[in-house]
Amino acid sequence: MKTTTAKKKVFTMSEKVFLKYIKDAFEYDDRLVLHRRNVGARKIDGRFVRFGEPGQADLSGTVSKWQCPYCGRTHEGKTVEMEAKGIDKNGNRGKQSPAQKKWQAEVERNNGIYLLLYPVETDPIGLRTRIWRLIDRKMCPECFGREGR
Repeated sequence: MKTTTAKKKVFTMSEKVFLKYIKDAFEYDDRLVLHRRNVGARKIDGRFVRFGEPGQADLSGTVSKWQCPYCGRTHEGKTVEMEAKGIDKNGNRGKQSPAQKKWQAEVERNNGIYLLLYPVETDPIGLRTRIWRLIDRKMCPECFGREGR
């Protein structure tokens, strides 16, 4: 008797699709307005034109003043940079390039928030909640560094 093993279904999502999910999740959230940023080069009118900074994050925005739900302290607004990575058909997650790691270090050194995001769900409300939880942790690390939060 022949035994067959069922192939495990792998969750996949391209970076392009994931970026659209993120943008859609924050479309009506005025606490954080995100802007898409592109890096590359193109020939325009016979000239070679470069745009963007190598390594910059896919999405950029600013969190307005924020009040911690635990301690009540008000924190000033911060820059938020989001780098989205997809998952291929083999289940492999995208990796940061050296230029992206350098960009992340620069953002964090200047007191900004940098998020490296991978798709785990397709529900926009769940995605927005998950991203806000990550932002909360970076805005008030004293409160969110405690057990159970």
